[in-house]
Amino acid sequence: MWRHLWKMIAMTIAMTKATVNAESQEKKVYDVLLTRRTAQTLNVKVGDVLELSAHPSMEGARRFRVVGIYQPPPDPAAVGRKDLRMTMRLPDLERMTGSEDQVDVILVKLKNPAEREAVKRQLRAIGFGFDVYTTEELARRSSTPWQVVSRFHKAIGILTLVAGTVFLMALMTLRVEQRRQELGMLRLIGVSRATLFKTVLAETLLVAAGGSLGGVGGGYLAAWLINAYYQRKYETDLIFSQVTPAVIVVTLLLAMGMGILAGALTAWRIARARMMRLVGR
Repeated sequence: MWRHLWKMIAMTIAMTKATVNAESQEKKVYDVLLTRRTAQTLNVKVGDVLELSAHPSMEGARRFRVVGIYQPPPDPAAVGRKDLRMTMRLPDLERMTGSEDQVDVILVKLKNPAEREAVKRQLRAIGFGFDVYTTEELARRSSTPWQVVSRFHKAIGILTLVAGTVFLMALMTLRVEQRRQELGMLRLIGVSRATLFKTVLAETLLVAAGGSLGGVGGGYLAAWLINAYYQRKYETDLIFSQVTPAVIVVTLLLAMGMGILAGALTAWRIARARMMRLVGR
């Protein structure tokens, strides 16, 4: 009899402890971090308490206090998706979802990034059922569409340079035709063909340089407008368009090279023309 009585007392104590633990778990407030977009959408601030659950019925909801609001790093792959994200401790997430010891992705930050390939080989050798990628490999896998867009932009840039060269040659030819008599008079008073060649070439280079600087300024303005619009639209710090020093150098070199080509062809036509043809006789 006493033996059964002690068993009943022990079971009662165990059930009481379980009830107390469950109540304490329900009353406990956990920590959570929200992204800026999530906080703005939910209209919450640091210090507010939220009830979160993995079920639409809010079954097993737990209380979380917002301990911080942050802006996640720009991600081109997610810029078009207005996801609401939050960050919590892994044990809290496991208890809320009821999925313990289950993860999709594990991020490992190395003290020496130069050892990433060696660490990747070691993890692949000892692991089973998962794969290992470096950040560079993941970036290449997710940036394939952007590489296609980049090639398309390069093709447009090449066509623009060719069209600009043809336009510059046409412009300089028209200017020379308008000044044909003036150039002929210069030849009559003794100005050499070499001097006329250098004059026309220098004028062409000035036009090309002015157009290049104007194009760079227009590029800066366009990049600023694009970033201002899309960063506001998608609520991100991602850089959608930028004009780098390398782009400026390449643009100026190509533009000046095309200007030299256009100017040399135009000046060559003037230099080889007969004097009487220049003055219109």
